[in-house]
Order: sequence, then structure tokens, then C-alpha cells
Amino acid sequence: MAEVDDLELKQLREYKEAVVAITKDPSRRMKLLAMWKEADPAKSIPEIDAAEPIRKELSDVRDKTTKELDELRALVEKQRLQQEYKELLTSERAKLRAAGWTSEGIEQVEKLMQERGIGDYEVAAAYIEKSQQAKAAEPSPIEYTGRQWDFTSPDEGDAAHELLMKDPNKFARKEVNKFFAERRGK
Repeated sequence: MAEVDDLELKQLREYKEAVVAITKDPSRRMKLLAMWKEADPAKSIPEIDAAEPIRKELSDVRDKTTKELDELRALVEKQRLQQEYKELLTSERAKLRAAGWTSEGIEQVEKLMQERGIGDYEVAAAYIEKSQQAKAAEPSPIEYTGRQWDFTSPDEGDAAHELLMKDPNKFARKEVNKFFAERRGK
């Protein structure tokens, strides 16, 4: 029989007591066995070896289920966002119709929004309205004068033009006096 000195015997008994104390709790026992298997992978530990294929299968099922659940959540979120977008479009188009916009006008607003990167229907509609008002306010050359640019043939009854054609100096004095008379009257 091999001899063991007292110090070594004492250490071995302490180790045994520690192992017994740890293995009384099933969850700690499994941790201890797992650490033992990790330290010596070739060691046959039935409790660990038998459970490993089941753990792997459960882990694979959990991973697959988690992936499918994440995909399902993403799909539901995408559908929710699409529904919100459709409702927003319907709402904004209804506001424009209530303001008197036609279908062609609404298409023009949406086209402008895409071209200019405008994210608000009201802003795009206001821009179109202002640009159309500006175009309508620009006078054409004929509308500007009310007649053609023919200085030599005055309109009938235009005494100022007739005086300008007859005597330009007299016309200028008359206009200057008229200007100063108006200024003094104010």
C-alpha cells in the first residue's frame, strides 16, 4: 500500500468534503461536472455526455425560433409602417381635396415633393400656389401699357401725350410743376 503523509491526507479529505458539499445541490453538481469535462474532454461523464446532444438540439431549435420570431416582428413592423404611410397619404390627399385641389393638382404636388425632396404636402401645395400666383401676376408687354409701344400716335383724348409730341419742354415743365404741387399738398 502506498504511503500518504498526514498533510496530503488532510488536503485530500478537505477536497472530498468540498466535492460532497458542492454535489449535494443538483445545479452546482452539473456545473462541477461540466468544469471537469472541460478540463478533461476525453473523460466519460454520463450526465454530461448524455445531455449534450439534447442541449445542442434545444439550442438549435431556440436559435431557429428566435430567428423566425425576429423575422416575424420585422414583417409586422414593416406592415404597420406601410399601413401608417397609406393612412397618411390618404389623409393628406383628403386635406388637399378639401382645399379645392383636383386629382391633377395633387399629382403635381406629389411630383414636386419627389423632385425637390419636400416631405410635407402643405409646403409643396403652398409652393405651387405661390409660383402660379407669381406667373399670373407677371404682365405681358401689351398688358403692361394697355396699348402698343407707339409713341407717335397717341390714343384719342390723351392730352398729355399730344402735348409731349408737340412741345416736349412744355410737357416736362407741366409734369415737374404737377409733381411739386402734389408734394406741397401732402
